[in-house]
Amino acid sequence: MQRRVNPEKQTTFYGCSHYSLCKYTENGCLKCGGRLSHLNDINGKYKVCSDCDYWIPTCISCGGDMKIQENKANGNQFWACSHYYGPENALSCGYTKDLSAVKPPAGYQNNIINKSDKFQKINKSGSVTKESLKDIWSDKVFASQTEAYAYASKAAKVRKLSVRVVEKSGGWSVEIKK
Repeated sequence: MQRRVNPEKQTTFYGCSHYSLCKYTENGCLKCGGRLSHLNDINGKYKVCSDCDYWIPTCISCGGDMKIQENKANGNQFWACSHYYGPENALSCGYTKDLSAVKPPAGYQNNIINKSDKFQKINKSGSVTKESLKDIWSDKVFASQTEAYAYASKAAKVRKLSVRVVEKSGGWSVEIKK
């Protein structure tokens, strides 16, 4: 897969190096343009960026990217499969999921801002962006060592912070050196 830029939308995507014979493409990270990897987690299936803290859920029905859509009748928002092409299209995937039902992968922050118990739409494509994040990197306590190390690794790599993981009574603490 080779990194390419869509000149019209100025978005990054990855296309097969055998283009013309193979037209397979994947979207790049909307935050940093990095390549997204598939991740199967206890909370579900995701695409995650290894260069930053961006993530999106993937459809459990067809494997497509999920995006945030809004119900025009009542204004409620939900996750919907990006392979929905309308009710008349037989190849359309109609899988949806409530916003609150999608949990972030282990070690990642929740990318959705909850405002007055209503989720706000992130951007036109329904993907999570840097501007929408409520990024508060601070000392945290985790019940499991794995989650603590995952958070510490992300804090160190993404935010370029000095961190240490300390075992304390009741869990594991990730301390960020200021």
